[in-house]
Amino acid sequence: MTDAVAHRMTPTGRLVPPDLDEALVAAVVAEFYTRARADALIGPIFARVVAADHWPQHIQTITDFWSAMLLGTRRYIGRPMPKHIAIPELGDAEFQRWLTLFRQTADDLCPPAVAAMFAFML
Repeated sequence: MTDAVAHRMTPTGRLVPPDLDEALVAAVVAEFYTRARADALIGPIFARVVAADHWPQHIQTITDFWSAMLLGTRRYIGRPMPKHIAIPELGDAEFQRWLTLFRQTADDLCPPAVAAMFAFML
């Protein structure tokens, strides 16, 4: 089977591995935030920045972001970096921890090709 047959094309023209779907995107995002909120370094930042009652909405927004990035769904329109840059406690060490946790989560939950897609977008 060639890559063109094994993959499907998104509305934006991106080839998507057959293992990547909305359920997997949602699972990666939910698990990442479970890990991040419990993390000694970045957990307190998330606790301060995202109100407890806002977590379901935040997770949905980030799921929409990753769905748009990986599946071409266009459900997210915006610029997430300015919001993150505005967080004073989010320095290099914290951002590196965020990236490490996200990559570990994708590696733990996804087939290698899909984990690589998440990592490429970071």
